[in-house]
Amino acid sequence: MTHNRFFPLLMCAALLLAFFALWTGNLGHAELTEEEAFVDILASKSTGEILQHLNTDEPHPPLYYLIVHAWNLLGGTRNEFLVRFPSIALGLLLLSLTYRLGRTSGLGWGPALIVMAWLGLNPQLTYHIREARMYGLMAVTVVLLAVVALRFDQWPRRTGAGLAIVTTLAALLSHYFNVLFVGALAIWGLVVFRDQKRRYWLFAQGVAWSIFAVWTLFMGQAFLNPTSLSEGKAWSLTLPPWETLAGIIRTALVGYRDVPSTWLAWLGGGLLVSLWLLGSFSSRGRIRLFLLIVGAAPLIVYALASWMKPLYHPKYVVPWLVFLALAVGWLIMRRPRLGAGLLAGSLVFMLLPTWRTIQLPYYFPSPAVQTGRNEWLSPVHRQYAEYLDQYSDASDTFGLGVPSLIDCYYASFYIHRPLECNLLLQHAAQSSAAVESTLRDVLSKHPVLWYRELHNSGWDPNNAIEQALSHDAISLGTENTNGTPLRLYTSPATILAQQQPSGARFGEIAQLEGVWLAQRGDLYLALIWRSLADHPQLNAKVFVHVVSSAGEILAQVDGVPVAWTRPLETWHQGEQLLDVYSLALPAHDLRLSDETLQIGLYNPETGARLTAYDSTGSPLPEDKLILPLVLQWHTQDRP
Repeated sequence: MTHNRFFPLLMCAALLLAFFALWTGNLGHAELTEEEAFVDILASKSTGEILQHLNTDEPHPPLYYLIVHAWNLLGGTRNEFLVRFPSIALGLLLLSLTYRLGRTSGLGWGPALIVMAWLGLNPQLTYHIREARMYGLMAVTVVLLAVVALRFDQWPRRTGAGLAIVTTLAALLSHYFNVLFVGALAIWGLVVFRDQKRRYWLFAQGVAWSIFAVWTLFMGQAFLNPTSLSEGKAWSLTLPPWETLAGIIRTALVGYRDVPSTWLAWLGGGLLVSLWLLGSFSSRGRIRLFLLIVGAAPLIVYALASWMKPLYHPKYVVPWLVFLALAVGWLIMRRPRLGAGLLAGSLVFMLLPTWRTIQLPYYFPSPAVQTGRNEWLSPVHRQYAEYLDQYSDASDTFGLGVPSLIDCYYASFYIHRPLECNLLLQHAAQSSAAVESTLRDVLSKHPVLWYRELHNSGWDPNNAIEQALSHDAISLGTENTNGTPLRLYTSPATILAQQQPSGARFGEIAQLEGVWLAQRGDLYLALIWRSLADHPQLNAKVFVHVVSSAGEILAQVDGVPVAWTRPLETWHQGEQLLDVYSLALPAHDLRLSDETLQIGLYNPETGARLTAYDSTGSPLPEDKLILPLVLQWHTQDRP
């Protein structure tokens, strides 16, 4: 007796552990997608800011964002695994609720476990359970409402009404397209319930829908904007209903990537439709009506809507998979041989796409782009974020010329030393003057800007970003972060304000007023020159050496001032020049402390150095200025 009671629960727990292991394997290997990065960036804000964005520019309801927000408060630093983990937890909850839904509908524990396993092996569901978005929650809340609906007439009236209000509202606030399934369940309840139960069901639905309507009108206005409501999705097309339904069925069978040939698609689609229809008609009474109405009505309404507006994407009806799986369970229980055959046929289609989804998750480039698994999963953003974490300073900042949430996530949220992410061009119609003003404001607050170039001619047709950078910023150089170049900039004001005074004079030609230093990966320095003569007729170069305490030259550079653009004969008397150099150190993690900086001018034709004097007029040994390296870091844990 005890064995019979606990054995199904043990099997259920074993299945949950197996799917937990399957879904979490490789979970943190792939970088976040743009959409996942957006979710985590928004969820990192305060509750008030989240609700404000949902009312202005994000057309989704709040429940998933609030769950991730609470998780972020616990999780701290958020790597890919932690960002996606709430969806895994929701996936396990979905399987548990699906087992409960099967048992509540009248299935034996064996068919209910099969329903649970079939759903967990579905490639489309596997994709959404492993991404940090709200589609797993969308299915969870619909199944929870379905369980409440099936047991509604077994509870006391007030208890049932209260649970129906809460679960209906949760489903509606998980995703706006859940209105299709919530509406179908509401209609089913009105058909099957009688007398007082029907009135309480109608009351519960009315309360929940009224609260949802108030939310949408006053706090969810982003959904009502022209793009979401009137124009549809910019990336989609209007489709005939049969094409929408065919796409939904194909995705339910093989997921998003493995597109079968036409005849295989017809065969697989026929398998799924047969499983649903035969399973639905294998059940009896109100369960049959339940499977037919909730399984078909949302898809039909959605197909008709996609015929009028470009709304198509199979993820918007992902809860349908649960009712398809439930029909599979009924077919297995009522017609075991037929059900087992069709079930095995569906698994033949599903298992390989599911495994590929585990191994190569998330969307990938066009099949025309020959990208191997290792290349596609190459952690580009993760690597440069780790580089920023190691070599940036706490007072630095990160910048982009085009909106890229994934870049902002990795620069601002992934690393221990987060950098503020600045979009220098706020919108495509922004004037060059406005871009320059934004850049100046950023550089006034931060000594170094790490800039990732991602030019988009549609976003920045006049190349306003590059013009602003060349006009208002001083280019320090480029850090090659494992193949991803990041350009470093500072401002003239920063160099002049943070310079190390010198006053050294070279001949009667040039005075070195000061030196500005910054070590990131390489060592960057700016020499602040003051011309003492007008167009001096002298061909001279600058030399800069970094010398160890033992007298070894660790790094050196020679060049014509101002990136070879201002030879001495072009200097005007009294003119000030900012002369920038970068020196590659023997190792990026070299801690500069006892080293010295040696600077001078020399004639490249003869090798003779210009006579050098200190600020008091005394000659400098070997005609070179020797300064201690003074690097003032704002970060205490620099290597």
